[in-house]
Parts: sequence; structure tokens; C-alpha cells
Amino acid sequence: MPKITSITATNAAANADLLVITANTTGTAVTRTINVATLATAVQVSTPVISQLNTSEGNVVSNAQQFAISFVGSNNIHSSASGNTITLSANLSNFQNTISSVVTPSGTIDSSNAMGFALTFAQSNGILITATGNTATVTFDPATINTLTDVTSPAYNTEGELPTASSNFNGHTVVAGSSLYHGAGDVFIKDINVNNSADELKSHVKFTLSSNSGAYNVAGGGAQGSDDETLYLYRGFTYQFDNPEHASHPFQIRVSDGGAAYTNGVSNNIAGNTTYWTVPQNAANVFYQCTNHSSMLGQLIIV
Repeated sequence: MPKITSITATNAAANADLLVITANTTGTAVTRTINVATLATAVQVSTPVISQLNTSEGNVVSNAQQFAISFVGSNNIHSSASGNTITLSANLSNFQNTISSVVTPSGTIDSSNAMGFALTFAQSNGILITATGNTATVTFDPATINTLTDVTSPAYNTEGELPTASSNFNGHTVVAGSSLYHGAGDVFIKDINVNNSADELKSHVKFTLSSNSGAYNVAGGGAQGSDDETLYLYRGFTYQFDNPEHASHPFQIRVSDGGAAYTNGVSNNIAGNTTYWTVPQNAANVFYQCTNHSSMLGQLIIV
């Protein structure tokens, strides 16, 4: 029978040692010791044990000698295991290309969500937008297409109803009453046609004045461009005199050199940059003169 010898104070093993007693049936019992720390190291090398997993957002620490780790998929990430292999995969149906920003000539629409956003095309002013599959179609509403043309819309009852924000109509035409107007230079200009009477004309001939060393120089209307040139005017015609230098050289039509202002048929005489004169049928020869400089003097011959 095996025999175990009692452990006494004289032969007690150290706490860090493992006591092993061996015996045979006839011999004397033999006592051996194994270092526990050395044994644990040997076991760890031969059979590794995971006690902690580290991730970029936290660590999983074992609270027992053995523990199970679960790989849980989320945010369209899936996990699967086969043998000793763990596979992480993404749900590709949720990772398609997305629009994150839409740029237009008048502004940019940015996504407020990292995963993209839904873009809405709003229709207005007779524009229709439809979508089929990946195609967006932009068309005109036939019911309002006529209101988008220059010659029929917008329409106003009278000239006085034309909008003040005429700069929006530069290069376009509008209707007011029975007349057609086109926008240019931020103003509305009435279009004249053969059905209009002569009264609709601002002038038949336009002269443009400038100063030249103490004299008026006239351009346009057939003028030769000489200083204080004599001009020949027809009775019944309307003449326009443009004087951009009115502030320094006020232009006035006078009955004589240094005489009184001529008033018959004259509008805006000396009052501004443009003077009109419809020559009366009984008009006689008159003069044009600068009211600040009497030397700037020319004659108007009536024919």
C-alpha cells in the first residue's frame, strides 16, 4: 500500500511550491516540490488564455478564468463565424453613392446628414417637374406657356401701370393698353409703328451739342460739326437738342442775339439737358445761344 509521510515543520514546503509525495509498495515515500509560478508560466505558454480584448472605443476585460466574447454587428455591419475565423461585412445596399451637396448658380444646398439627403425640385411659374426612375424631366405647363412670352405677358391696362422695377425687363417687351414697350437701360421705351400718328414721335431729328473753345459744336441731324453752325429746320417738324453740358453752358432758343427766349412750340427751354421744338408754320428765323456765354451763338434758319 502507498504510504504518505506526514508533513512537519521541518519538511514543510514553501507556500510558492507544490508538494508531491510518491511511494511504492515496498520502499520509502519520496517527497518532491514543484514551483507554482514556474508551472503557471509553462501552462500559459502551452495553452494561452485571453484575459482582455482592446478596441478603439473601449476594452473588454475578463472577470473569470474563462469568458465568452460576442461580436455584435450594428450600423449595417454584420458579423459571422466559421471555425476559428470571424468575418465582419457591411450591408452594401446601405452604402451606395449619395449626394451631399448641390451647387447652383445662385447658391449651394449642403446635406445636414453624413449619410446624404433627399433633394426636392420645386416647380413654379409654369414649370412642371416629373420623375421616373433616375430621370427628372422639366417641362412647361401648356396652360401657362403663353404667359411666359414677351409679347403677350405681362400685360398692363395703361402705361401708368408699368412696374417701377423696370430693370427686370431689360431686353424684354411688355404690353400696356394697345401699345408695345421694350425695356432698355432700366426704363420702358414705347415702340412706334406706322399706325402711330406723328404726335407719338418725340422728335424727327436730334442734335447733340458740345462746347468747343467758347462755341457750340453740333453733331447729328445732318450737321457738319463746325463751331456755332447754322442749322436749317422745317416747319411742322419736331427737333430735339441734347446738351450734356447744360450745367456750364445752358442752351436756349432766342428770338435774337441776346434777346428773349422763344416759346412757341418749345418745351424745356433752358430747363434741362434736352430741349424740344416743334417749328410753327409761321415761324421766322431764330437763334440758339448759351445763357452764360453770349459768344456761343448760332442761327436757326426756317425753311
